[in-house]
Amino acid sequence: MIERDISMQMSQSGTYGIKKEHHDYFEEENEMRLRDRVAIVTGSGSGLGKAMAFALSRKGTKIVINDIESQFIEEVVSQIRDTGGIALGVICDVSKPTEVQAMVNSCLKEFGQIDILVNNAGGCAEDIGDRFLEEGLPHEKWQRMMEVNLNGTIHCTMAVMPHMIRRKYGKIINISSQAGRFGSELAGPCYAAAKAGQLGFTRQMAIELGPYGINVNAITPGLMISGPRVDSMWLARSEEARQEKLNKIPLRRLGTAEEAASVVVFLASEESSYITGATIDVNGGRFMC
Repeated sequence: MIERDISMQMSQSGTYGIKKEHHDYFEEENEMRLRDRVAIVTGSGSGLGKAMAFALSRKGTKIVINDIESQFIEEVVSQIRDTGGIALGVICDVSKPTEVQAMVNSCLKEFGQIDILVNNAGGCAEDIGDRFLEEGLPHEKWQRMMEVNLNGTIHCTMAVMPHMIRRKYGKIINISSQAGRFGSELAGPCYAAAKAGQLGFTRQMAIELGPYGINVNAITPGLMISGPRVDSMWLARSEEARQEKLNKIPLRRLGTAEEAASVVVFLASEESSYITGATIDVNGGRFMC
């Protein structure tokens, strides 16, 4: 009876009681639901960050593209502008608070506001596989990973926080990793420690900033087809080793950068307005196993 009633509602009204003309309107609104929002996406010159910047831009967001390499920034900014988007490129090393503050100041000068911060900059650098155990990792190498992955997230959050508190609005999205949840498929312990630190920071900042209308969430991507570096690391494994990894993923495949980006768009939108302090796994079900 319930199924019949729902079916009748859909046939008469469009979708579950929403009249078709209203449904079409919502669909149109949904396509540009982040129109006039402003986002800083760190590490967006390539890989996951680039996909996230494009995904937000397609929804109408004005984007600050950040990287430490000017050529990557120029390329992404140009591509966004070519598709009708609005983008500003800023060279910044997120491990350096003065550079982070300068990036935030540039964004405010250009756009007048910051609505969304995506803390994506990071990487495992040379903390790969068993190297930590076999050779040890020099202090400056693992310290650099902490500085970029964890401290960079803290620096950027602190820099946008006063502005978001004044406006009583903000969306902060921290890009951690499955390494911070249950260990890494490709990287080592220092990277895992930094990414786990991001998750603790996410939860505590959600508590601290919630009263000001600021949502703080994280996503933990699994193995992703996200760029030449990760792709080469994956392809360097034997076919048997790759298949063994895939067999541990319920969906039996790697994820794509676009799939992670779609979750960022959701967390940046009002559709996630009652979600804060959450960590969303984007890993094909790997965390269940």
